[in-house]
Amino acid sequence: MFDHLHMKLFRSQRNLYISGFSLFLWLVMRRVVTLINQLATLHGTSAALQVQADRNNQAAKKYMENNERLKQKSLTECEAIKRQSDGLAREYDRLLNEHQLLQNAQDSEDKKDN
Repeated sequence: MFDHLHMKLFRSQRNLYISGFSLFLWLVMRRVVTLINQLATLHGTSAALQVQADRNNQAAKKYMENNERLKQKSLTECEAIKRQSDGLAREYDRLLNEHQLLQNAQDSEDKKDN
């Protein structure tokens, strides 16, 4: 009888430990599955962000190249406008001198006529 009671107590304790270990194992496995899902989500997000960063980097390089090209174009246009301005200033000075000579010639004719 005493052995039977010890056997029953042993089986109860064994079943309690097995149930406790099973519950603990279930909680650990649930946490592992949750972490794996989060890792997969973060991996997908990081891949998408990497692709987006690469696209943004390519766009930035393209814009910088366009900026350089426009800067060169504006510099050449500025040089052309400066040359045109210098040419116009020389032409204006030449016409001003010619006008002055004609004005002096007309003044001298008017003085001779009087």
